[in-house]
This record gives sequence, structure tokens and C-alpha cells, in this order.
Amino acid sequence: MPIQIALDSLKQAASGTANSATFLRGDNTFVAANVAANSAIASPVFSGTAIGTYTLGGTPSLAATALTGTIEVARLGSSGTANNTTFLRGDNTWAVSSSGAIVLITAIAASGASYVDFTSGITSTYDEYLILMGDVVSNAGSGWINLNLRVSEDGGSTFKQGGSDYRFALFYCGSGSGSPYSMAGQSTGTTQILVHSDIGYNNSSYRPTSAQIRFSLPSGTTNRKIFNVDAIGFASDGNTYRMVGGGAYQGTTNAINAIRILPNSSTLTGNFYLYGYKKT
Repeated sequence: MPIQIALDSLKQAASGTANSATFLRGDNTFVAANVAANSAIASPVFSGTAIGTYTLGGTPSLAATALTGTIEVARLGSSGTANNTTFLRGDNTWAVSSSGAIVLITAIAASGASYVDFTSGITSTYDEYLILMGDVVSNAGSGWINLNLRVSEDGGSTFKQGGSDYRFALFYCGSGSGSPYSMAGQSTGTTQILVHSDIGYNNSSYRPTSAQIRFSLPSGTTNRKIFNVDAIGFASDGNTYRMVGGGAYQGTTNAINAIRILPNSSTLTGNFYLYGYKKT
């Protein structure tokens, strides 16, 4: 038989303050949430407590009976969607917690790819974005293979590659002999931003490269778009190299909405992820 529970009675039965900044925890307490975005929410338990008005067998009745046991999550909340990324706010709304966590937008497992494109999710939804790359190798058997970045203003239909569209500076330190910090590359006008110089091969004793790229306000139209690069990996000479630096898209100040990661030749295998940082 269906049971309809009024939110006002839930507020009276629970402890804490119910408002737009608090969430109903599994111990029947309204608290400010500070949990990871993918944490599951437990069904709240009420025992020996009077619960508002209800309908039993189609006959309305005032609460004079205690409800013992659990309440299905589907019966709570008047708006929003209850899932593993939302929490029941004090105003009876299922909503994403604004706890500053990062959200996975896209995951791509590349195998022999000429390039990897992120063509969705780069919007005004987030102000800060992060690209992570792991276990990336070149499928070339020899040669100097670089990782590079290009941007798009039209959702990935075309990617900017003019001779002066980008500038960058990238420094490295390596496990081999020589200067601890050297210039891996720099340019005041080029066709792409260098992310890692001379990545390892797929056939060279499992010597991968990993990298992270951070950028801000892709939907803005006032400033040029800047990319912060931090990468480490094996090179074709067998040494590991950490590369730190970054670059800018200087073609226009238009909004960008897609990013391409590509080698200067051959193809790539590895894992690529796009994250957005929640606005607070």
C-alpha cells in the first residue's frame, strides 16, 4: 500500500537545520555535505517517531502511528534526480553537493589513435578544467615523437593550427647526465603547444608517459587561453624526463570548446581523461 510522507514532518523528526545548504544524512540529521561526488547516500532510517500525514489504503489519516524501518530513497525529494552524484538538500531537492570536488567529464582509451579529441563538456559549466593522460606511448618503432595540444572554437569541426596560433615554453630535468634543467622547447609563434618531448615507444620495454594539463575559463571571450603543463615519462634514450611549462592559444580571445592531443607523427596508445572543477 502506498505511503506518502510530508516533508514538514520529516523536518520535525530530524535534528539539525533544514535549508538549502544542508542535506538529510542517513542518521536522520540535516548537515552540511562535504563528500566526494560519487559517494552513495544511504536510505534514512526512522524508528519510533511520528511521521506527518499518510495515506493508507486510500484513506487519509493524521499521524498517530510510528513508522519503523527504512524509507525508500525514491519516496524522498520533490525535485531533482536521486542518484550516486546527488544529495537530498534541506529544501527537499536532490542536488549535486557544491563541495569543490572534480567531476569526470570524458574518459578515452586510445589504441593506435592518430589523435585524441575532447569535443564535449568544455563549456561554461566549469571555470577550471584538468586533462590527465596515463600510460601513453607512441606506436612508432623509432624517431623523436612529441605530444602536442591544439584547440577548437567550433566544437572540434576544425582545430587551430596556424603558424602563429600558439606560443609555449617547456623545461625538463632528466635521469641521465647533463644539465638538471634545460629547455625542451620554446616558441613565440607555432602550430601547437608542446606537452612532452620525445615520448617512449610501445615496443620499448613498457616506457610510458603521463601528463596533466590545466586550463581556465574556456568560455571566456576577454583573455587568451593559457595551459599549464606538467609531464613525466620515458624518452627514446631510456631515461625518464620531467617536463614543466605551458603555453597559450594566441590566435583569438574567442571561447574554445574542444581540445586535441596529438603526436607530431605516428599514433598514440593510452588513457585520456577530462575533468571539471565544481564551482563553489
